[in-house]
Amino acid sequence: YYAGLAEMASGTLRDIRDALNPLLVQVDRLRRQASEAGGAEEYKDRLDVMDAQVRQIRTILAEQERFRWAERPTETLPLDALLRESTDLVPDRLLQVMDVEIHFDPAQTPTVQGCRILLLQVVAGLFTNAAEAILRAGHERGRLQITVDSEWTGGREMVHLKFADNGDGIEPDRLTAIFERASLTQRPSRDLVRLGLHWCAEALVGMSGRIYAESDGKGRGACFHVLLPAGAPIPG
Repeated sequence: YYAGLAEMASGTLRDIRDALNPLLVQVDRLRRQASEAGGAEEYKDRLDVMDAQVRQIRTILAEQERFRWAERPTETLPLDALLRESTDLVPDRLLQVMDVEIHFDPAQTPTVQGCRILLLQVVAGLFTNAAEAILRAGHERGRLQITVDSEWTGGREMVHLKFADNGDGIEPDRLTAIFERASLTQRPSRDLVRLGLHWCAEALVGMSGRIYAESDGKGRGACFHVLLPAGAPIPG
């Protein structure tokens, strides 16, 4: 139990650090431009972005503190907003290495049932994982395609998200191992990535969802499948 709490804390701290990186970049740009031009009105857009990022960090901390000893609350969440807000947790340097394509009918935006703050961190982790795979593959600019379907599993409607990248791929014998808890005695970078995927898997299982991966092998990209309970339609 306590090992699980420690792992969650580790994942949360990593996500907070990643969320702070783009904020610090914005602050640095603002500082340099203010010293050159003077005045503040022209910097309103950047300040708005910074404010949104700070609020996201505060939400992560507040949720972890409030619910660390209790069952996570679930709610119905529109998928388009969830995907969009997740990018706020991903460093700009990683978003800039890939083109993100999202394929679903915006007129029929699906909803999912889950804990908002955990799902934001899970999706942000998958964005980060794809970008790092693209960098390892040596692509100047890669691609992440997100498609959304629905299916029935165990008598329940599930939303099926597919995150397909053209990164360095995964060996067939590691498709399940990447979701295992990393050894505490081994800390190369790939084990830190594996720890993140293990945390994502545990979080999704706690919301009656699951995750699995497919790949044709090294150098051939990978696809991460996320299944979540479908939420009720949000009145328009």
